[in-house]
Amino acid sequence: MSSLSRSKIVGLKVYTMDAKYVGTIEDLVIRLEDPSNVLILIRGKDNKLYEVPIKSLAAIGDIALLSKDVELKEVVAGEEKAMTQVGVEKPAEAQAPVTKPAPSPTPSAAAAKPTTPTTPQVTTPQPQVQQPYTMKTQWYIPRCPTCGTALAYYLQYNKWYCHKCRRYVDVSPELLSKVPRCPTCGGYLSYIDQYGRWYCYHCRRYYNV
Repeated sequence: MSSLSRSKIVGLKVYTMDAKYVGTIEDLVIRLEDPSNVLILIRGKDNKLYEVPIKSLAAIGDIALLSKDVELKEVVAGEEKAMTQVGVEKPAEAQAPVTKPAPSPTPSAAAAKPTTPTTPQVTTPQPQVQQPYTMKTQWYIPRCPTCGTALAYYLQYNKWYCHKCRRYVDVSPELLSKVPRCPTCGGYLSYIDQYGRWYCYHCRRYYNV
């Protein structure tokens, strides 16, 4: 009997020694608590599941013949968990893929802590109508003592700035009294040499003075 395989006996009809039909062999199993004891599961005529030791088989051919005085033991519900098929490898339980949560976006240093420019970033304003500057003007044009470029006034800082030298320049109160002011915001106007016009960096517009 030791050379029997599961494929040879599963599905065979089972009879007793006095030719009484018992049922059909449904599987060949072993109990986990006693691996040396191979059992045969028989589906009886009453559709119940029974077990008998494989050594209780008297003969096997086209049918399986049980030895005399063999008692069928009914397999109660839940006992199947203590059994395992002979020669059949149980499939591994599928594991759900582990997905890592997407990292929360981290604000960049520039976004988290805005920086204030130390020097104004201003492009030369474009006038609507170009008017050449003449020396007949009575206004004083504040200029950089280093490069001679006309200074730009920024009302938010209350300072004059040289775009060419990239630095702030102090203008004396006596000279400031001769600089025209913006009729809208009251700040000093800045002279644009390129277009010969006075411009307010706060209001962002030209004025004819």
